Amino acid sequence: MPIIKRFGVDFNYPGDGAGYSAYTLHAESICEAYMKEEDVRDIVYSRTHPDGWTISAKLRADWFVWVNKFDAIHPHYGRVWGDFEVSVEADSEEGFTHFFENHTPYAWDYGDI
Repeated sequence: MPIIKRFGVDFNYPGDGAGYSAYTLHAESICEAYMKEEDVRDIVYSRTHPDGWTISAKLRADWFVWVNKFDAIHPHYGRVWGDFEVSVEADSEEGFTHFFENHTPYAWDYGDI
């Protein structure tokens, strides 16, 4: 049975959270290079990282490119999936911790786009 980590309860914006309204993965989490808004397509992108995590998701774009909902698989830690602005599920506590430490979400403000 998966564990569930909820935004605002189990994890939060870094520091005092002032000035942030978004907590998302970088586009580079699922793409090899920086993507411009006009290059984003409605497909699932996927990237395997040196730490073993393969992260898959659709990109979001509006002057800035980011990842909301994602699915990640690791040969040892299992699966982690969700949306850091709502909740994230994981096969294990160890898997969530390893993913979060190696692919920490980026805190920013939607108002900046």
